[in-house]
Amino acid sequence: MSQPAQNKLESASVWRCDVSVSNQTDARERLAERLAEQMLLLEWAEKDVFDVQIAFEEALTNAVVHGNHSDPLKLVHVQCLVTAAEVCLSMRDEGTGFNPEDVPDPRHPDNLHTPSGRGIMLIRHFMDKVEFTPSGNVVTMTKYRKTQSQRL
Repeated sequence: MSQPAQNKLESASVWRCDVSVSNQTDARERLAERLAEQMLLLEWAEKDVFDVQIAFEEALTNAVVHGNHSDPLKLVHVQCLVTAAEVCLSMRDEGTGFNPEDVPDPRHPDNLHTPSGRGIMLIRHFMDKVEFTPSGNVVTMTKYRKTQSQRL
């Protein structure tokens, strides 16, 4: 007797990565593309793939620019887990960390013209779960697959 399609997908497909990337844009872009490819292979909805890509790129940019201060000698350490049920991403920069509660709300009228500060807001919007370590140099983000009825 054959398994339902969803069970086959869940049991057969898991993608993991554990890599360190430099500040080079092309390396970061290749990793983001690979993440999207893996999600599509597992039949994630295009909207979810888009959401995860935006959050991933924002977190990676924050790690490079704010965490590592664009230092070419520093790396961002990335772990990915993509399954049929969830996508879990973790990034650790080599900086001193920060307190995410100290980042001003970019929607506040005083901050509307500030050129930065929207990344964390976007990450929190697009992902289902976002956690920062107390040291402030690691972010872990999770997106859960929604059923068709949850999407409506």
